[in-house]
Amino acid sequence: MSEVEIPERLQRILERIGNSISEIQQINSQVAVKPDPRSIQIFLAIESGLHRFNEIHNCLTIDRTVLRFRLNTMVTIGILNKQESLIAPGSYEYFINDVNGGTAGQPAIILV
Repeated sequence: MSEVEIPERLQRILERIGNSISEIQQINSQVAVKPDPRSIQIFLAIESGLHRFNEIHNCLTIDRTVLRFRLNTMVTIGILNKQESLIAPGSYEYFINDVNGGTAGQPAIILV
C-alpha cells in the first residue's frame, strides 16, 4: 500500500496533538496519530467548504456509519470542531480546529 500525502494543515494539527502528550505517555503508549486515506479525504472535503454531514457524505460516498465514526473520532482528538447548524437546526456542521491550543490535552488515537 502506498503512502498517502498528509496535507500540511492537517500535519500541523497532528503535530500539536503529538506535542500535547507528555514524554512519559509517549513511552508508555502504543497508540499513535496516523490518519488513513479516508480520514484525509474527509479533512480535505471539510477544508474545501463542505461542513454538513450530508454534504460530506454525498461528496465522498463513504458509508454513513463509517463517516459518522470517523467524524466523531476526529472531533474527539481535536482535529475538528462540531457545532450545531444554524441553517439546519438539529443537525451539525464540522470545522477544522486550527486554534493553536485546540488539541492540547486530547488523547491521541489511530484513525481507522
